Amino acid sequence: MELRQTVDGLRLVLFAPSELGVYAKPVSGGFAPISPTTVLRDSGAQAAINGNMFDTCAGQDLPSDNAGHYRQSVCDIPEYMVRDGNLFAPGIYPTRGATISVADGVAVVRRGADAPSNARVAVQGYPALVLNGQRQDTAHSGSNIERVYRSMLARMNDGRLALIAGVGTMDSIADAAIAADAQDVVYLDGGGSAWLQTTEGGSYGAAERRPVASWVIVRPAVASLGTWLLAGAAVATGIWLFWPRPGARMNPAMRLSVPTVDTANTDRLRMYKKLAAKNDGSLVSAIESAGYYARRLGKPMFVYAGNSYGHALWRVSYKPGEYLNRINNTGATVYSVDSELTILRHDVIREG
Repeated sequence: MELRQTVDGLRLVLFAPSELGVYAKPVSGGFAPISPTTVLRDSGAQAAINGNMFDTCAGQDLPSDNAGHYRQSVCDIPEYMVRDGNLFAPGIYPTRGATISVADGVAVVRRGADAPSNARVAVQGYPALVLNGQRQDTAHSGSNIERVYRSMLARMNDGRLALIAGVGTMDSIADAAIAADAQDVVYLDGGGSAWLQTTEGGSYGAAERRPVASWVIVRPAVASLGTWLLAGAAVATGIWLFWPRPGARMNPAMRLSVPTVDTANTDRLRMYKKLAAKNDGSLVSAIESAGYYARRLGKPMFVYAGNSYGHALWRVSYKPGEYLNRINNTGATVYSVDSELTILRHDVIREG
């Protein structure tokens, strides 16, 4: 592991791809927020940077102010995919940004929530700031043009990976990363969530020190997967972890394959002049309802097969604990619909 600070003020932690990891603590409904002050102690990692963007789990009575909202949450949900051995969260935006993964000891970068089937660890970030050494276009408005703390994961030109933190706009931070010899850069998060912690070089980030849902880490020098990944959690069983409804019994886990675009149904859905919110249980109605709520809520909705008192029907949800639950989801296919009414088809993969 190598620590570096650039003339642009970036802090970089460079390391071998084989040392990339993700640290999180699953709880019923999501992940327990982990503080910057405890992440290295809990994980045993050499370095850690806040993971990708997240939201708080529903059903919590939280303050309305932004800082208090996140500070008092006891359950968070990553909005973008993370995977590390037994740990998996699918995220809700499978087509956004890019994913940096490690397969056979080599870093791989692919668009969206896509990684090789043999990838041990994968982190999706949004937006993709740099691809193949070229800065990507991002929106020039809102928080993107503010100078705030920001965090990133990068593949460098020499093949190593880097945790990167700095202060700047989206564009300036991307340019600084390119100047530091980054080949591909995915954005993790910013503002109060941005924090980089190392065992050798102290800490760097926003004064808020916000607890976050997951951490991207440089793994311990000597450790085996499953003994350190989720300290205090029952992970050594070798099951894929998922998010059940509060109080639901843990079942053999499910995950979704890399999606394909359902072009015919996408074109058909986009021809509707008005979408209906009500779902009568048929696949056509469920997809239309998913499109309605995807536009209204600004997040992808998932359509999955289930049954009610012995009758087959299609349900709609944005919660992984529902469409990745074997009791709820009895089908082999899940469809997702985003706010632009793009329909993706996912195969259901059942573990165990």
